[in-house]
Amino acid sequence: MIKSYITDHNGREHVVTFRGRGDLLGLDGLAEGVQTSSAVALETVAVCTLSIHRLEKLERRFPGWLCKLLAWELVRGRTTLQILGHKDARSRLAAFLLDLFRRSRVRGESVQGFNLSMSQQDIGNYLGLAGETVCRVLSSLRRSRLIDIDHHRLLIRDIDGLRGLAFN
Repeated sequence: MIKSYITDHNGREHVVTFRGRGDLLGLDGLAEGVQTSSAVALETVAVCTLSIHRLEKLERRFPGWLCKLLAWELVRGRTTLQILGHKDARSRLAAFLLDLFRRSRVRGESVQGFNLSMSQQDIGNYLGLAGETVCRVLSSLRRSRLIDIDHHRLLIRDIDGLRGLAFN
């Protein structure tokens, strides 16, 4: 998992997104010709670099590939807006966990859980919540037997219950 963030004029970090295996980083640089965000690996990762020329070659070889990729970025942005649109912390965090779960399944990872490699502070920053709130809500979700956390491994025990919280 990689955390992508921007730093404001006061030096405060604002988490923009979390990227996983197979995701592209740095697409914001295509728009302005300059990278506007920074990234840090939250666990051991392997990264491949692609120049804009290589992306263009891939697009010629596989027509529509780049358009599909950008469409997925729009879907991801819409999902983020939906998550942030939730009024309470429980539903916001539940929607976030469901999104991570969906993304891990799309990548062919575990059908039941995923690594939660980001800190509670980073999750809070991303969701517009205090890190302490994230901690309290995760504990509450555990007590409700919706999730289980073992070190950084999060298991979803009741997907329907989590969906009910996220989309109420």
